[in-house]
Order: sequence, then C-alpha cells, then structure tokens
Amino acid sequence: MKNALVIHPQFEVIGGAEIVSLRIIGWLIESAGLEVTLMTLLPLDTGTLVRAGVSADTAGKIKFVTAACPRFVAAARSKFHLLKLAYLHRSARRASGDFDVLVSTYNEVDFGKPGIQYIHHPSFPGRSVLQDLGMIDSGGLLDSVPLLNSIYRALVSAISGDKVEGFRRNITLVNSHFMKQVIEQVYGISGQVVYPAFIDETNRRPPDWNGRDLRFVSVGRIARDKNFLTLIEYYSSLHRVFPSADFVIAGRRSDKEYETSIVEKAVKLGVPLRMLKDLPDSEMKALLMSSKFYVHPKINEHFGMVITEAAAMGCLPLVHASGASREIVGSPMLLFTSAAELVERARVLLENEAERKKAVGALEKELVKFKSSAFYARLEEVLGPNL
Repeated sequence: MKNALVIHPQFEVIGGAEIVSLRIIGWLIESAGLEVTLMTLLPLDTGTLVRAGVSADTAGKIKFVTAACPRFVAAARSKFHLLKLAYLHRSARRASGDFDVLVSTYNEVDFGKPGIQYIHHPSFPGRSVLQDLGMIDSGGLLDSVPLLNSIYRALVSAISGDKVEGFRRNITLVNSHFMKQVIEQVYGISGQVVYPAFIDETNRRPPDWNGRDLRFVSVGRIARDKNFLTLIEYYSSLHRVFPSADFVIAGRRSDKEYETSIVEKAVKLGVPLRMLKDLPDSEMKALLMSSKFYVHPKINEHFGMVITEAAAMGCLPLVHASGASREIVGSPMLLFTSAAELVERARVLLENEAERKKAVGALEKELVKFKSSAFYARLEEVLGPNL
C-alpha cells in the first residue's frame, strides 16, 4: 500500500481551506486506498478531526506528525504566517523521501520532488505582486518599512528553501478559474480547477422567499481581509432604503481591534448592526435559512465557500463582481460593483418576482457544480491516474 504525506498548517480553527483538506484526506484514504500521515504546525489528534466532521473510522487511520517549528512561532495567532509555512515546508521536504505521495492542501510548496499542491491562494509572491493583482491591501507594517519586508522575506526563503522550480514540478489544483489565471500569471503554472464543492441533500434548503426575514447577512472570519469595513458602508446605503431590515455580521473572532473598528463605524454611520460571533453550525444554518440576502463584500475573492453555503440554504447571495465570486452565482442580477448598484439589485429582487425567479433559476443551475459528488469525481479525474 502506498503512503502519503499531507501537509496543512493548522486545524485549531476550521475554515474553508481546512474543510477542503479534510475532504481530500478522506478521499485519499477511502477511495485511493493510501496510508496517510498528516503534518501540521501544532500537535493534532483524532478527536479534533472527528469534531470537525471526519468519521471516527477515517480519523483513526491517520498518522500525525508535527513540523519542526519554534513553539512561539507555531502558536502565534495571526502572526508570522509566511514563517510558519517556511518551517512546515522545510519539515515536509526533509521527510519527503519516506513517502510515495506528497500533498499540500493549503498552498504552493517545493517538496524537493514532484508532488501535488492544492492552492487556495498563492502565499509566496511579493506583497507588491498580490497588491497589483488586487488580492491584498497595502498599509501593513511590511508595506511601510521596505527594508524590514526584505529581511523578513529573506529569512522565510532561507528557512523554507522553496524554489519556484519546485512549485512547477507539482500537479497543481486550484479552487477557481480566477485562481487558475492568478497562478499562471504569478508562477507560469497551469493549474486544474477543482471547486471546493460540498453541497448535498443534508445542507440544501429551497429558497422559500416569502417565509424569510428581510435580513442582510454576511459571514466570515472577523479579520481585515474580509472587507467588513466596506460592508458597513454597503449596509449604510441599504439601511437608508430599507430602514426596517436586519443587518448582521456572523463570524469567528479573530482580530479584536478590527472587530472594534467595525462596531465603531456602524455606530458612526447609523447602521443597526448585529454582530454574532462564534455561532454553532446549527445556528449559522438557521440564520441563513431565515434570511433573504447574503452580502459578500470581498473584492477578488479566491473562492468564497460561504457563498455556496448561503445559496444552498436558499439565501440569495449578492457578491462583488470580481474574482471567483462571479463563478458561483450565475446571474448578473446577483453581482454588484458599488453600494448604489447593490441597493438597486436588492430593490429589484424584492419588488420584481419575475427577475427574482430568473436569478434564482440561474443560481440553481450553477449550484450543480458545487455538489460533493462533483468534488470527488473531479479528484478522481485529475489525481486518480497519478496515484
């Protein structure tokens, strides 16, 4: 039996990338018949994976190893991101000779020999490159002190040992056609699209429009990269037109300072915002199932799994017309580029039943691409012949 090393930074917090990783690991064990060793930055056990939704049988077949990384680096929340990846990649390359199959379920990696990499978002291009692509904002410490940025990048490179040539040796999977274009532009790598597709009958709910509350909800980790300050501006415009509507942000606590700035901006703009933090899955589903609109403000989103989750719950997603978000919704009526356009889209969908049904029909056709069965079939198609 072949053995595989899978690397992923962390599972202490389960987000979209972690769900994808767990599904890939499950497929490697259950369908490809591989023995899997999972390498992370902090110690991990079967209990954590079971609580994340992995079956006890599958979790019990996974061996766990921890990358050699200073504890203060590995345990730091929201800090030393590239440095963490550097230590993880170095450990993976040192262990690569003991495995038949090498898989990264998070980002690009140089294993020292050919492997498989699922790239959610490129990690190692210079910040200026990602800023030019509109994928990150400027304004951080590393942007204001170029010398510090150069020193940090040099340290990351020295520890990781990653080379672009190593990235190019791998079979590359990406989470959207948008990301396929980015990876090709940044690294000259032609990736294969495997959508993070996990809709099934257990998480589907028809859009029972008339039984839903006039609520605008947005979901995501409460962090700067989620564009929640811009969302408050959108909510302010919506509130002026729909003063009786409910306005909600639901997400995991991540950045306390940013959370405070969101609340302060909502107060300043007169938005009656409700912040719902760390909701259990059942309550999150209930929120989406009872809401008319989901608003996704992030520009150049690399995928946006929560958009598919909201749509599956029958909550109409209104998303910025950029990045991979456009690949999900199917209808121009669900896309916006400004607050004024967002307000107009919401008004038409509320008042014009024919336009709403047309948008719902287009969305339903797109959701077929995001079924769980489509994800596993695509893995079999692109990886099966190589295992």
